[in-house]
Amino acid sequence: MKIILIVLTLFGLNACKLEKPAQQVLHHHKICEGLITFFLKTQNLEGYKLLKKQVASGFSKNYTYHYRFEKNIHSKLMPTRANLNFQCYENPDQTIRIILLDGQNAFTILQIPKLDTRILKKITAYRNP
Repeated sequence: MKIILIVLTLFGLNACKLEKPAQQVLHHHKICEGLITFFLKTQNLEGYKLLKKQVASGFSKNYTYHYRFEKNIHSKLMPTRANLNFQCYENPDQTIRIILLDGQNAFTILQIPKLDTRILKKITAYRNP
């Protein structure tokens, strides 16, 4: 009976450990999507919506945004590109870089440092438990 209890406890602890990397990936996706949305809003390109996202490598994620055409808007107002491709790269030196991919060209549009978790805990006014 004790062996079964120990095995179940270890399995439960391992399951909790597996959840952390998944939460980190989800958190990274949210950061990247937020930064790309910020860029689109500042450039008055709010008609673009997220079409797909995929992991390119451990530190890199690719995002494709598609312009959503509304029937009541004339085609003259449509942007010249139906899709915009972005790459979000988390450097090991703790910076996040957003790159706009345009065929063979790549333009860094935003690069920000990540704050240390100790600093974030000090400045966060409200956290979910």
